[in-house]
Amino acid sequence: VLTPHKREGVLSTGRNTSPSPERMAGNGVGAGDPGHAAVETYCFRSDAFVEPSFTVETFVKECRLRVPMADLKVGLDRYHDTLQNSMFTLINKDYGEFLSLSSNLAGLDKSIKEITSPLDDLHTDVRKLKDAMDTELAELEQRIERRTQIRDRKALCQRYLNISASIEKIEKLLSGAENEKGDGSAEEALSRGSGELIERVASEFNQLQFYATKCDRSPFLDALGPRISTITSMLQKGLELSFRRGLESGNREVLRQCLRTYSIIDKISVAEALFRDIIMVPYATEHIKKKSVSEQGLEVVYTNILAFVEEQCSVLTKLAEQLNISSCDFVVNSVWPVVADTLSKLTFIFASGIADDFHSNYSTTVAFLDKFELLCGSRRSVERLRGHAAYIAFNRRWSLPVYFQLRFQEIAGAAEGLFSEPLAECSIHSKPWRLTVGNAVIALIERCWTADVYLPGLTHRFWKLTLQILSRYASFVVQYCYSAVSPADQALALLLMHDTLVLRDRVPTFLRFVGAAANEPSLAEALEGAAVKLGESVVDAREIYCGRLVQACSEVLQRCGNIPRQYRHTGRKAPTEPTDFVSKVFDSVVEFRSTASGGIVEDLQGEWEIPVVTAVTAKYKDLISQLLVSSKEMEEKLQRVKKLRKGNKVTGMTDDDKIRLQLWLDVKAYRETVNGLTQPSQEIQDLLAALQALVDECKPAVDVATAAATSA
Repeated sequence: VLTPHKREGVLSTGRNTSPSPERMAGNGVGAGDPGHAAVETYCFRSDAFVEPSFTVETFVKECRLRVPMADLKVGLDRYHDTLQNSMFTLINKDYGEFLSLSSNLAGLDKSIKEITSPLDDLHTDVRKLKDAMDTELAELEQRIERRTQIRDRKALCQRYLNISASIEKIEKLLSGAENEKGDGSAEEALSRGSGELIERVASEFNQLQFYATKCDRSPFLDALGPRISTITSMLQKGLELSFRRGLESGNREVLRQCLRTYSIIDKISVAEALFRDIIMVPYATEHIKKKSVSEQGLEVVYTNILAFVEEQCSVLTKLAEQLNISSCDFVVNSVWPVVADTLSKLTFIFASGIADDFHSNYSTTVAFLDKFELLCGSRRSVERLRGHAAYIAFNRRWSLPVYFQLRFQEIAGAAEGLFSEPLAECSIHSKPWRLTVGNAVIALIERCWTADVYLPGLTHRFWKLTLQILSRYASFVVQYCYSAVSPADQALALLLMHDTLVLRDRVPTFLRFVGAAANEPSLAEALEGAAVKLGESVVDAREIYCGRLVQACSEVLQRCGNIPRQYRHTGRKAPTEPTDFVSKVFDSVVEFRSTASGGIVEDLQGEWEIPVVTAVTAKYKDLISQLLVSSKEMEEKLQRVKKLRKGNKVTGMTDDDKIRLQLWLDVKAYRETVNGLTQPSQEIQDLLAALQALVDECKPAVDVATAAATSA
């Protein structure tokens, strides 16, 4: 407990308020003594004590994570002393005011008592006034509620009176019509009466329905229920008889009056149902059946349906438009459900087992639907038809995926048969094709889009099949060229590559098959990819063919390895002519040139001969380099052996000189052969120059041989 005491007019504490700050290990900032030179730090935040969510348990738990409990206690003691010092400092600052506070408040309690009594009286008066206002307000609300109930009951009574009056008026009209005709029932009299009568009855009946819907269930309505039901039945039967007579006789005025009356009582759906039952159901039962389709054909049956519908519905459709009855649609709501239901029972027209029959039935049906939509008369009616449940169900009956699978097996099977048969050349009249397979592939692709195969609903599938045929053809080209070994097969491979390039150039024209969708970028990209793949197949096949030509030329070049054996330790004379194989190195290329003549191969020299000559020259350069190195090593070994034997020095040309001379002559002849075969590219010229540089070391042997030949 702090014991403040007065020291020279200043309050202070009795404990030491300056504990060592080194004992504290916190990071918070607390309130410090204003007289201190530095702000003290604590292990907690000083504003944590004034937070609304402050609890001792949470505060201690958070501080224990940072410092021990002993340090926390020291920090709290310091903070407590700091707060006390701050309080005493504040008091010492205004000490005089604190001492005079009690004298300044003298007599305040008396003044408070003097104003308390008027305030209490005012509070009592306000409460009484509020209670009176609440009482008056509650009474006013009760009166308003009672007036509302009275008004609702008055309106209900008025509706009851209107209902009773409408019933009596309708019954009087019906009774008058029955008495006027004198024969038959009231319904018959109503149907044979004037149009004004039936319209008046319908108008009153419409008002009766309106008043009845505004009234809740009550004994009064229950009592009038039989009379209302009788009136409803009589009106509907009378309208039905009148509408039936109008349909049978074709009387436009009667039909107009009936449609107007049905529109007044909001029963257009009843008129549509009557037309369906009276006109369409008998016609469909009689004319839309299996026997009619078998004898006349599906197209004739569809034509008869269109003619009948146009004849029967045209009058009603025009009358509905004149009367501005937007909800009336006999074509969609009366005709189509019957037609669709009857056709759906003829399951044989939907059978997809025979592709040609399915295509014929589907195409005929699509044309029928297009013409049927023209009978609708408006865009809204067409949209209503396409959204009709019967229309959707009818279209789902057609198994288009099954039909495409049959066509896929037919066309894809024919394509595989083409690729498995031996290649055959075309006749002279089949230009630019050289083989029958290319022309046959074009025919298969065009068959996918012929009128007797293609269906608009399968555009994406036939487009995919077209791309698959092109891809399969590209794979076939590479496979055939790889397996072509004999000269005859290789000649056919060249013709196949020629036809592949022709097919590649025709691929962009396939966009015409998709009609209006030809402007779709994805379709053009797909065709471009197919054309690129065909071109790549030709490149791959050409690489295979060129590889075989290089191999054939390289086999001839291998004879170059026999030159050392011909001159070493054989005593043969120095060579004066190139080896005979040099002139035969490119015999396979010359033979290929004769095979590829006649425009079969495009850019014969640039794409075929130059790559082959380049590869062969590179191989020949490697062979010459190896022979020169081995000849040099052998010559050095022989010289070391001769030195050891201290034999006589050999004069004239050595065996290795003869070998190098022969290589020099062969390279010279090879260069002449290459220059005579084709126009060398820069790469070939560089290889020939490098080859010449290798045999330039043979120049001394050449000079010796030349001198020997001159002396001889």
